[in-house]
Amino acid sequence: MAATVDGDKIEIRSRWIVDATGRKRLIGKKVTNYIRPEKQRSTFWFRLRKFQPFFDQIEVHRRRPWQFDPWLTTHHFMGRGYWIWCIPLELGRDNLCSIGFTYRPDLFGRRICSVDDFLAEVDRDHPAVAAMVRSGEIVDTQMYLDYFYKSERLYSEDGWFLVGDTVRAVDPLYSNGISMTTIQVGQITESSSASAMGR
Repeated sequence: MAATVDGDKIEIRSRWIVDATGRKRLIGKKVTNYIRPEKQRSTFWFRLRKFQPFFDQIEVHRRRPWQFDPWLTTHHFMGRGYWIWCIPLELGRDNLCSIGFTYRPDLFGRRICSVDDFLAEVDRDHPAVAAMVRSGEIVDTQMYLDYFYKSERLYSEDGWFLVGDTVRAVDPLYSNGISMTTIQVGQITESSSASAMGR
């Protein structure tokens, strides 16, 4: 059963249902159980504007001259048990950048829940990033605490499939979320085609 905008209930029938609702897992929570691994990940991130990029504060080594603006890439900084992303979002007078700190809470023994927490950690290992943050204005902040999970089942002969973040949350550093989703879409296509042919 589903509800319309007016609140009327309607019945929809389908051969297959694919849950691609991400972390909400609207169907997934009804059809399978989720496991939370012991070694978790947490992340704190924010958007920064009107800042001075870090390039004039770091030594950059390159084998050949760049044929592009190096600021227009995703930047990663690594530390023990954590990594930082810096993703340019807008250029111009009001530069805008997404900056995030993804970490293993079991290695830190504490949470990163504010810009002050972020700066206290980053000052030691990556002072150029900390200086960039202090040079700008914080637009907003967000966080996910202990966000790792995975489903016990991905699909069923009963006619449902889970894809992407509905199946599991992974560390975005490895970018395997998109890769897994691509494989899952192939599985769904093959399974539904086989079912339609009566195999």
